[in-house]
Amino acid sequence: KLLILVYVDDLLLASTSLQQVQHIKQLLLQRFKGKDLGEAQNFLGMEIKRDRGARILTLTQRAYTNNLISKFGMQDARPLSTPISPADSLQQHERPTDAACYRELVSSLLYLSTQTRP
Repeated sequence: KLLILVYVDDLLLASTSLQQVQHIKQLLLQRFKGKDLGEAQNFLGMEIKRDRGARILTLTQRAYTNNLISKFGMQDARPLSTPISPADSLQQHERPTDAACYRELVSSLLYLSTQTRP
C-alpha cells in the first residue's frame, strides 16, 4: 500500500514499505524535475513528528499557532482549560472593536481546529 499526497508542487510519499517508497521516488525523479528532501518533517505547514518505536505519527501546527498568537497580540494572554461559559456575556469593554479583525481571527481559529484534529 502506497499513499501519494499531492498539493500543487508539494508531494509526500507514505508506505509501510521503505523499498516501495524508494522505487516510486526514483521513478518520479526520472520522469519529473524535482528534489528529494529526505524524510518529511513538514508538509503544507504541518510539522510531522514520529516515534517509530511506539509507531506514533503526530501532526502539529505549532508555527501557525505561534504566528496567530503574535499576529493578534495574544502573547500575554492567560490560557484556560475551558472556554467561556455560554451563560456569560462579554462586557462592552471586552467586545471586539474591529469586526474585520475579529472575523479574521475566528476564521483562522476554525482553520486551525479542522486541519490537525485527531
